[in-house]
Amino acid sequence: MSKCLLRILCCVLIINGAAFFSYVSAQSVPNGDFSAEWETGYNGVGKQPAFWKASNVSQMGVKKELVTRNSDGSVQLTNQFVGLFSIGSNAPAYISLGTPWVYANISDISKSDGGTTGGIEFTHRPDSIVGVFKRKVVAEEIGWIVLYLWKGTVVSQSPDGKELIDNEKDVLAENGSVTLIGKAEFKINR
Repeated sequence: MSKCLLRILCCVLIINGAAFFSYVSAQSVPNGDFSAEWETGYNGVGKQPAFWKASNVSQMGVKKELVTRNSDGSVQLTNQFVGLFSIGSNAPAYISLGTPWVYANISDISKSDGGTTGGIEFTHRPDSIVGVFKRKVVAEEIGWIVLYLWKGTVVSQSPDGKELIDNEKDVLAENGSVTLIGKAEFKINR
């Protein structure tokens, strides 16, 4: 009887050990707590958390810093009007593991476009994604946490002819060889 119990305990320990080591080797989002030093924005405007991209704007000579760092190390996002005089539009402030892009058409604002391309590649299919977020409420403003998971790739072009690899609109439409395997859009309005 004790040999049988010993074998069961060994099996349980082996199974739990395998589960523990797969947990330890789980992939995590780089700089998920923003504690790493901030770096110059990918487009030369402002600063951004290391490994992340900020939606700071540099378009047609206009530069706007929409993402800044608070004294406590947290990320401050501020939507702002971007343009010259009365020609322009409101730009959303966000950070992303992909790369923001924008196309401004001053002769016809309705033809302006933008979005995010790419992201980070997971080495295996995640079984869970966990996050903790803190938000300072601003009257009449809604915050979003958006996550898209896909496999495959798609190449398209922006209105000004620049190559876009895995543009979010194409991923959501499942263009090219893309298959959307997960999507979460969480609205924070308080």
